[in-house]
Amino acid sequence: MIIWVKEKELDGFLPLIPADMQEPVRNGDYFCLGALPDGPEDEKEKLCAGVLIFSAEDGLSFGQEILTMIRIQWIFVTESLRGQGLGNQLIEALADILQDNPAEGILVDVPFGPEYDLAEDFFSGWGFDFEVIAGREIVISKEDAVLRHGSMTKAKEVVRDRLKDVHDDIRQLKAIPESEFRRALNVMVSRSDTLYHINISDDPKDYDQEMSSAVMKEGKISSMVLYDRPMEKELRQVLISSLSDNAGSELANLLSYCAALYYCREADDVVVKIEMDSPKMMEFFEHVFAYSEPNLIRRGYFG
Repeated sequence: MIIWVKEKELDGFLPLIPADMQEPVRNGDYFCLGALPDGPEDEKEKLCAGVLIFSAEDGLSFGQEILTMIRIQWIFVTESLRGQGLGNQLIEALADILQDNPAEGILVDVPFGPEYDLAEDFFSGWGFDFEVIAGREIVISKEDAVLRHGSMTKAKEVVRDRLKDVHDDIRQLKAIPESEFRRALNVMVSRSDTLYHINISDDPKDYDQEMSSAVMKEGKISSMVLYDRPMEKELRQVLISSLSDNAGSELANLLSYCAALYYCREADDVVVKIEMDSPKMMEFFEHVFAYSEPNLIRRGYFG
């Protein structure tokens, strides 16, 4: 049996949901379908057999089109209960939701690796068409940050030089007036050519106050990059945008500074995840962090 997992049922399903997805499920950013095994009603209530986590996203690209899509974030069935068709029931329930939804279809991203081949086979059996694409997300490691500057010494010099001069044009978010932050953010979001930033928070406290930084010109934000910390070992880039006529140079310098700060401040096992909202942004990051590995994924489409 498949149910919508509401707040009162959620605690029972949490062991099946990755830690970084639990908060988005709680706050409604992600939706959760739950599978209960066949059997007496009193037994069903004691055993949460599987989950399917999904989101509805505007402006998600598939090929060259910009569409409104349902994206599968996670699907999992308890190992001891596999082979009973619960995974199929979860996908069937999601397909039914699609019929009453304005979304154009369902997307699922499957990483490369033999451990994920069965997942691709499962979704292909349901009629998902797969293609290999460059993923929207890249992961920056400490090694990438060092290579960006040429050496650890150079990275440390960048941070020291940037922070010692109060007249420098780069400011950390904690040193920027809230009114100016909100003004610039609203302008940047209004000029965005995608819907990726439509629900972005305008509360500076929601972001990492040191990694998040901006280029300031005569007291006004010219370019800005924002990071939050969804998990202990992860920084996530939420926004990178510029209002400058010299956007490319400003953003490259700003990212160079942030990469050096990340290298000097964060533990070795902390990574930075960057989700790019357009091919142009992807090209920019591949240029700035030329040493990072391309993130190829198998993207499946059902509709």
